[in-house]
Amino acid sequence: MLDVIHSAAVTERAIAMPLEGTWQNADWETDGMSRLTIQRDGDQLILQPVSARHAAYDGSALPALAYTIDVNPAIVVAFTATYRTARSQTILVGRLAPGMLTIDSYTHFTDDSQRADHVRHDVFVRR
Repeated sequence: MLDVIHSAAVTERAIAMPLEGTWQNADWETDGMSRLTIQRDGDQLILQPVSARHAAYDGSALPALAYTIDVNPAIVVAFTATYRTARSQTILVGRLAPGMLTIDSYTHFTDDSQRADHVRHDVFVRR
C-alpha cells in the first residue's frame, strides 16, 4: 500500500482527457513501473501504477497534482505525485509529449540500506 503525501483538486474546467487511459512502459523488460492507468475521479486526478516485479506498485489509487500549460484552466499535460513505502519516498513527475508520456521517478531511500537516492526516466505509450 502506498502512503500519499499530497493531493489537490483538478479544477472543473481543466480537461484531463489527453492523459486519461492506460499507458504501457515502452521498455517491456523494465524492473520499475510497467503500466500506469490515469483517470479523473470527480475533481481528482488518480494514478494506478502497476509492476509485475515490485509490490510497491500494487495498483493502489494514488492522487496526483495536475498541471496545465496556462494558468487559465485548460488541458492537463503534466502531473506530480508523491508516495512513501516502508523503505523509500518517491516523487513521480509525468509530462505528456507527442505520442507518449514521460515519467521521471525520484526515489529517496529512508531505510538503513545505504542505497544511493536515484532518478529514473521512463517512456510510456498508449496501451
